[in-house]
Amino acid sequence: MLAAAEESPSGVSSPATMAEDPEQTAPQSGEIEREGPAAVPPLAAQSSFLHRLFVRQKRERSNAEVLAEIPLFENLSGKELNLLAAMVHERSYAPGELICEQGTPGAAMYIVKKGSVELYRQDAQGRQVQRLGLLAEGTFFGEGALLEGSVRFMTARAIDPTEALVFFRADLDQIVSRMPVTGTKILRKLAWVISRVMENAMEELYREKAP
Repeated sequence: MLAAAEESPSGVSSPATMAEDPEQTAPQSGEIEREGPAAVPPLAAQSSFLHRLFVRQKRERSNAEVLAEIPLFENLSGKELNLLAAMVHERSYAPGELICEQGTPGAAMYIVKKGSVELYRQDAQGRQVQRLGLLAEGTFFGEGALLEGSVRFMTARAIDPTEALVFFRADLDQIVSRMPVTGTKILRKLAWVISRVMENAMEELYREKAP
């Protein structure tokens, strides 16, 4: 809400009125003092000012806030999330850069903090043969690597400039060893997530084979 100072009929603040009652025209907290025509900034400056005034800037979420939205960690307390946020590793990827590749050993799960990631299958020559999905901010992949070090069955590639949080199996092992209650919460949700992924894969397979 913007409130202008009291003006004379000519549109310029009256010096006499200001002298008699300074509080009447003094800008209050959160208000902007209006100036005469000579003080109007250039058009470019006005545009920049209005942008800062009316366009709400998006605050970057902390790692703990990102993790709190992942089903795997939704049962963790605020303190546990902060501890986990201090353990995860931050990685940045350029567009087209591989995050993990099919056929290589899996050791971590990835959480997309910013950007987007394409998942696909590739042939022996490394050429894409089947697109599996496109992941946006707040999604994750590779959670199966937290349980065992089996090879990746898909490749993940950054589409946009991408930032990811990486949670390694060694990190989970450390949590289970040092904070068994927290580790149990994560393992139970991990089992639930993997079972849901398998159910969805089976349903998709049945739909493809249906006459």
